[in-house]
Amino acid sequence: MCTSSDMGAVCGRGIEYFRRTVEQGHSRAQDVPPCLARLRLARPVPGAPERLYPVAPSVALAELCRPLEDRMTELARQVEELRGVLEPVEAVYAAARRERRLAPTTLVGAAEIKAALHSAVSACERDLISVQPDGGRPESALAESAERVLPKLRQGVRNRSLYQHVVRSHPPTMRFVEQVTEAGGEVRTLSDLSERMIVCDRTVAFIPVSAGRRDEMLEIRNAGVIDLLIGVFERAWLRAVPVVPDPARAAGPDVVSDLHLSIMRLLVTGSTDSAIAHRLGVSSRTVTEHVRRISGRLNSGSRAQLGYLIATSGLLDEPVSGT
Repeated sequence: MCTSSDMGAVCGRGIEYFRRTVEQGHSRAQDVPPCLARLRLARPVPGAPERLYPVAPSVALAELCRPLEDRMTELARQVEELRGVLEPVEAVYAAARRERRLAPTTLVGAAEIKAALHSAVSACERDLISVQPDGGRPESALAESAERVLPKLRQGVRNRSLYQHVVRSHPPTMRFVEQVTEAGGEVRTLSDLSERMIVCDRTVAFIPVSAGRRDEMLEIRNAGVIDLLIGVFERAWLRAVPVVPDPARAAGPDVVSDLHLSIMRLLVTGSTDSAIAHRLGVSSRTVTEHVRRISGRLNSGSRAQLGYLIATSGLLDEPVSGT
């Protein structure tokens, strides 16, 4: 079967030959250009094969197209047949996903994660919450978030976000926070946060596949799991300190107090200064200074004793001063 690319164009000699053939009613077969023969525009006269007569282009076109149209009809029939075969399976798949929605979908790679988040946030109509640990975010990530979140805020979607205290001294993140709060969003910070989490309209959630992984995420639509994640968020939200985009308040008493309390909790678990600094997104020097103050307050003579004294002192049950 030939296609249009196989046929080629009618050359200038072919057009002139065809014109003469139409005018004369026939022409010599030995003179016919190959392009006319390919396109069936010149055919042997019955009983006189040495002569050719012209064929109307519309007739030649119909004959050339017939096998293509037959093939298209056959392909269309096969497509419909495949649809019919898979339709019952599609119905079962859709029903199972609607009724159970238990198995999370694993998203692998930045492109797939970005596409899924964009789709979910674009469809968000009421409530968008997020947890963004690991301190200040890259400016490229902040730009993408602004592109997704700011239009939803203008549409009336409620947005609440949790960050670590350390972002209060990260200008790019604070510029983004200022944009969000001016548009009606709410941002709070804590010294210690769980893994990254995004929940849209309480119907779909995104969390890492494992701690510290940013190249794989789970897309979750199970209502029970989502309720659990939202419960974790709400408890953290109540403890968090609201962000007011004012450099003079970047490390106010509430922020220092919460950081102080988080360091004491981690000291009780036996964490080292470097591990605490990494967990809270602050410098080792900051942790060391807090540990020095706590040790002096409790008259601790060793690191092991310090953990014990904190655990038995009752300090973890009361608000802690940052001084």
